[in-house]
Amino acid sequence: MGSIQAWIDNTNKYMYDMIKRDIFDSYTDVIDSLFNKCNVSERIGNSPIRILDPVYGNKNSSFIHYASPAIIALCAFYLPAIYTGSTIISEKEGGVIERVVLSGMNFIEIALAQVLVQTIFIFIQTTLVMIVMFVVFDNPFVGDIFPSFLLLTMIGCGGMCFGFFTAIICRTTTEAAFLGIGTNFLLKFLCGLMWPTEGIHYLLRSISIYLPLTMSTESLRSLTAKGLGLQHPSVYLGFMSIFSWILIFTLVSFVMLKLKRDVWTKS
Repeated sequence: MGSIQAWIDNTNKYMYDMIKRDIFDSYTDVIDSLFNKCNVSERIGNSPIRILDPVYGNKNSSFIHYASPAIIALCAFYLPAIYTGSTIISEKEGGVIERVVLSGMNFIEIALAQVLVQTIFIFIQTTLVMIVMFVVFDNPFVGDIFPSFLLLTMIGCGGMCFGFFTAIICRTTTEAAFLGIGTNFLLKFLCGLMWPTEGIHYLLRSISIYLPLTMSTESLRSLTAKGLGLQHPSVYLGFMSIFSWILIFTLVSFVMLKLKRDVWTKS
């Protein structure tokens, strides 16, 4: 007839929930074992609520399995953005682009050269990221590899276009760094990485759905963890979202070129 008083430090809410779940499951196993030894029906000690196996994944899924698609999407987006923006701005500050423009090249030709180089890096980056996350770290992957690879490549192209946009509106690498850090934190907290989009405030949820990585992250999660096809709305809407942002970054960049006098206009 003894009793044990136990409290769990809930400083880390996620660890608190995991420990609480494990203790409850262990307690249930002990009660079932005792009832079985006493020839008493185990149903007497069972909870009236039956939790069946989930449709996707398992009961003991970890946070990293949920967050890994968002982490991959952030890496695929920001690495090309940082490289493209820093490369162009450093060439602007060093006078390289000004000399190139004076020699007769225009922005489209410079941009195409950057796109050619970046595309090769994006393919290599996407391949390495998928190998590290799904092979080395053994994150769940139950879908088709081609749509996932294509989506990550498109996300990388979106980051590259964002890098062009950053290089056009920023004059120095310091300004570009602040812009990149600010947008990184914005997307990190609102794309479903730190907190599920279904649980955030409804005003933020109405904003987050239009951000570049929110729907594409959900699409990547549906492809890798649920094995859904391109015909499913949660998948093709992610493709449409990142493709729309590629167009938006491209159009805004050309508009800014027309409105802002810079080294691009000296010819």
